[in-house]
Amino acid sequence: MTAQLPNLELIEATHRFPCSFTFKVIGDSRSGFTEDALNLIAAALTEDRALSHTSRNSATGIHTAITISVHLKNADEVHAVYAELLKLTGLRALF
Repeated sequence: MTAQLPNLELIEATHRFPCSFTFKVIGDSRSGFTEDALNLIAAALTEDRALSHTSRNSATGIHTAITISVHLKNADEVHAVYAELLKLTGLRALF
């Protein structure tokens, strides 16, 4: 998947940090996809954070959609998380 990191100025203009930030991740249904996404987020942050998430498979079972919320301190942390999630094997969409 080819994607760009979101614009830092736009993130700062639309969010008041620190805040809870939600990431939507869609990828291939495979064993470990959700765990890999959560581990990549943890790796992007300099300290442990509580991650809240839900996941569901598509009706066909081909894809998994994950919604992940995490408390972030600033837009740079948002960038760091996006950069890590772009490394996710089987990633199809990231919001």
